[in-house]
Amino acid sequence: KEKEKEKKKKHNGHGHGKKNQVGPAAANGTTTMHATAGAAVTSSPASPATTAKAKATATAKATATATAAATSTATVAAPPVPLTAELRAKGHKEVLNGTFPVPVDPAFDLLLDNHPFYLRFNSENRGNFDFDLGPWEGGAGGDGTRGAGAVRKSTYKTPNEHKVGPRNIDVVQEDKVLRGERGSCFVVESKVFTPNVPYGDTFYIHNRYVILSAGRGCSRLVVETKVDYLKSVWGVVKKFIESNSYAGVTGNFASLNTALHAYMEEIGAKPLAAAGDVAGDAGGGGTCAAAAAAAAAAAAAAAAAGGGGGGADAAAAAADAAVATAGGGGGQGLAD
Repeated sequence: KEKEKEKKKKHNGHGHGKKNQVGPAAANGTTTMHATAGAAVTSSPASPATTAKAKATATAKATATATAAATSTATVAAPPVPLTAELRAKGHKEVLNGTFPVPVDPAFDLLLDNHPFYLRFNSENRGNFDFDLGPWEGGAGGDGTRGAGAVRKSTYKTPNEHKVGPRNIDVVQEDKVLRGERGSCFVVESKVFTPNVPYGDTFYIHNRYVILSAGRGCSRLVVETKVDYLKSVWGVVKKFIESNSYAGVTGNFASLNTALHAYMEEIGAKPLAAAGDVAGDAGGGGTCAAAAAAAAAAAAAAAAAGGGGGGADAAAAAADAAVATAGGGGGQGLAD
């Protein structure tokens, strides 16, 4: 009897233990019931399948981000091109020197073709009208209208801001591509004639545009100007011509600088990021000038470490980029 009682007691004890045992599901926290305002709320941690899916999504996003960064870096058309002495014009005065976040070829379109920006700037900012803008023709090297030797001729009228001369000035502009290298460098000379102003048959304004790659999808624009003469004039007349001409040209390119700044903001143009840049801080300072200076400095350091004659050229490029960063010469710069 005592043994039977002991067995019965052990049997009842085991049953009680099973009744209060916490099963594997509860131990893992798969389902927990919370009574809240008479309602049952169930919360479940992610299943293995859900966790795997989340990891796959995160991996895909990381891969896409890395690919985008690599593509942005790879799409830079060309490394920074230094402004060498051969690109400079003798006897000309610099009126603009700066950088802005547009590659070289689109920059050519903006400044030297019938782009909406070009037309808007000349009509709204400068008050020019009666445009007859000729197309680019010719051009060597299979580069179509942008190759060396391409020419175009345009005419328009501009208001006369001086008391002397006609109310509106007739302008004839003849442009010629001296050097055309897509994605790298353009040099264009522009001769501006104003035949109906006093002594207008004796001189013309000789502008020279240099558009260089500044790296990271940016361009550097340098404009130089000079008064050239078709006939000899008296000293006092020459002084009068040059004083008014340089004042007009300087004012024109100061307005262009302002208009380009505004247009870059309007279209949301920014330098391309480089590998290692923090988001929103491309170029080490967010400007094309800073990007060009950094790239040129890196090239100089690499060339110096490698030895050879390239070191001096790269060092010159770095110094030149620093000038662009500061605005350079007589120009305000397009990205201060």
